Amino acid sequence: MSKELLQATLKTFRDATEASIELFKVMVPIIIIVKLLQEFDLIQYLAIPLGPLMQLVGLPASMGLVWATGLLVNNYSGLVVYISLAPAAMLNVGQVTVLATMLLIAHALPVECKVAQKCGPSLWFQVLFRCAVALLAGVILHLIYSNFGLLTEPAQVLWNPGTPRQRL
Repeated sequence: MSKELLQATLKTFRDATEASIELFKVMVPIIIIVKLLQEFDLIQYLAIPLGPLMQLVGLPASMGLVWATGLLVNNYSGLVVYISLAPAAMLNVGQVTVLATMLLIAHALPVECKVAQKCGPSLWFQVLFRCAVALLAGVILHLIYSNFGLLTEPAQVLWNPGTPRQRL
């Protein structure tokens, strides 16, 4: 192995380690705070103010909890909450598409925005911008789907961990 290759490898390893440490400084405290909010069932209270916003995008207020979880934690956590609420919500395909689109635009805000803040943009600007764009996209999709009668068939959750597997 040449000396230059060894130096380049060491520099890359050092840079990756420094970047990882910076990410860990941001992520670990946020993950701990969010985990505490989850353990004490406080995330649900963050979803209450989202009820009127959910109505703007044609979703029941209960879906505010799904979006709040996705906003604070990540898409996968939002999906877990959705799966638990989906049977009672009885959403159609368009509504699920609206919710999924909103989750894809605005999710894991504490971690992602704090990391991006290191690059320069204001944390609050990022949070407000991503939430506003997610809501705007949700409103636009809701208007399109509802005015043109698109995606009105009932949504189906194909996987439910609470349902025993049927034998073929």
